[in-house]
Amino acid sequence: MTSVALERVTYGTGFTRARAPRIYQRPRRAANLVQEPAINNSSLSHALGQLAHVHGASKQSMDQLSTLLTQIVEDRTAYATLSSDGNGGALAQWRAGRSYIALEIGLSERSFVYSDASGTLRENLANDDLDDLTRLRSALRAFTDFLDSANPRWRAQRESRGR
Repeated sequence: MTSVALERVTYGTGFTRARAPRIYQRPRRAANLVQEPAINNSSLSHALGQLAHVHGASKQSMDQLSTLLTQIVEDRTAYATLSSDGNGGALAQWRAGRSYIALEIGLSERSFVYSDASGTLRENLANDDLDDLTRLRSALRAFTDFLDSANPRWRAQRESRGR
């Protein structure tokens, strides 16, 4: 498993926080020695930046959650809220109206639940089923599409609050 090391960033106001480093693309050809420009995935940076503030989750579950988020979160994905599940596991949640996604990485089990805008359960995956990243990405895209249609300005509102 790969884990992403957080870097500490201090702003001019003296405010300090942890954030995920920018993700760089590797050059496609070995002969190309020029570094590709950074990919700024704000949704992933937001999620990984919250990891430093989650207390009560084991390092193992946090590392697994970090790896899974790195694999499924795209730049346009809605922002997740991260927390401990109260039993040593880590939880990522996305909520908007009756639609929600919960991704839980426990000490011995993993689960993913997706309910659409009408409250209908669309995905309920556990353990090995989570290895199908296409289904997780698809659910996140559908959730984000719903959020975009319900409130097209959600990202601008979030950024204007400085989060």
